[in-house]
Amino acid sequence: MGDVTSFILIAAMRTGSNFLEANLRQIPGLTCWGEAFNPHFVGSAGRKQLAGVTLAEREADPARLLDALAGASDGIPGFRFFPGHDPRVLDRCLADRSCAKIILTRNPLDSFVSLEIARATRQWRLKEGAEKRSARVAFDPDAFAAYLDRHAEFRSGIDRALKESGQAAFRLSYEEAGDPAVLNGIARFLGLEARVERFETRSRVQNPEALSERVTNYEEMLAALGRLDRFGLERMAETPRPRPEAPVRFVAPPRTPLVYLPVAGGPSGRIRAWLAALDGIRPKDLETGEDRTALGEWTAARPGHLAFTVLRSPARRVHSVFCHHLLNPEGGRFREILRESFGVPLPDGPPGPDWDLAAHRQAFAAFLDVAEANLAGRTSMGVDPALAEQSERLRAISDRRAPDLVLREEELETALPALAARMGREARYEPAPPERPFPLSDVLDEALSARIAAIYARDIALYGLS
Repeated sequence: MGDVTSFILIAAMRTGSNFLEANLRQIPGLTCWGEAFNPHFVGSAGRKQLAGVTLAEREADPARLLDALAGASDGIPGFRFFPGHDPRVLDRCLADRSCAKIILTRNPLDSFVSLEIARATRQWRLKEGAEKRSARVAFDPDAFAAYLDRHAEFRSGIDRALKESGQAAFRLSYEEAGDPAVLNGIARFLGLEARVERFETRSRVQNPEALSERVTNYEEMLAALGRLDRFGLERMAETPRPRPEAPVRFVAPPRTPLVYLPVAGGPSGRIRAWLAALDGIRPKDLETGEDRTALGEWTAARPGHLAFTVLRSPARRVHSVFCHHLLNPEGGRFREILRESFGVPLPDGPPGPDWDLAAHRQAFAAFLDVAEANLAGRTSMGVDPALAEQSERLRAISDRRAPDLVLREEELETALPALAARMGREARYEPAPPERPFPLSDVLDEALSARIAAIYARDIALYGLS
């Protein structure tokens, strides 16, 4: 290939990328910067600054960090890139022929199980001398099918971009990440003459046991895998599958022939309670899934079934999502991103007595800035389904199973009991209470209403939502 000025190591969680990067660091002429474009940190967990660029500065202009890494590197700079990292950077690197592409893959079943164990043990890397934390996990076939779809879509997009631009990538597997011959081959691919005879690393394999010792429901896992395209599964690491549609979730009672296709950010909790009441079960006992196979099996077993979805006022939807993050200080890293990267003035904990309507409106207005930037692709995150236009989500749903009924939230109190009666059932629908700590009717003013109308103009025009 031509002159290389940088490289991007495209991988995913639990594929051995830490181990590979530790080995690449030992090749003279290479500088590795970790997960430089992870939305939650820069470089490594907990880090808020890299090469003199802060997390907020990187969020505002990712090119600024790319330039800083080049200037601060002793040799060719590179970084690891996973699904969920800043898509703006991936587009730029894929288009840059001087940026070498290294693609690391692993058997997706091993990666998935390893990821579940890491989440259970909270141990993401096992260094020399550290005590290993052990756990066995239950295999969830629906979660695995959704995992395959997400990663196949990510890889397919990369593969297509490389083909269209006539570029080649250096591809290696998890098993080759410590092979000196392969690692020196990467050096040649990057145009370096340096050779390393022996690679030293402090990382250890975390879960060397057989899958049967890592999974609690091994036989059930084998049966679930038998319903998948095994050959596609085996080849996925090297040959991406055709790009799938965006994952679409379904929720259904086991007996009543109704299936709910949720739009993220809608009143799903209330509708789940109503669906459970149709069959006299608990909401957690409803049938759910994200992959086409599971939905196809459910619908095939229930001829004459009805599918429905629900649209929500854009104002109530985006405010509801905002209140969820406001009231959940332990609600995950996205809340941290809102505060640190975008400056949304959320309190350290739950809102206290000093959280008045003025403070609420100020924070909500800043949250709308994030929503607008996210929809326009100007953030390091992919488009959040709960903030996406409902028209786009409805299109994705219809690609899987066009709903027979598209209902509005404001009509559910009468529409859902009528639908229950049509199925020979009886169940009331309890509408959602006003948002806390302030109802939308108190929060909206002319300026905020205009902002929301501009951000979600397409939904308003297509569906008459307000």
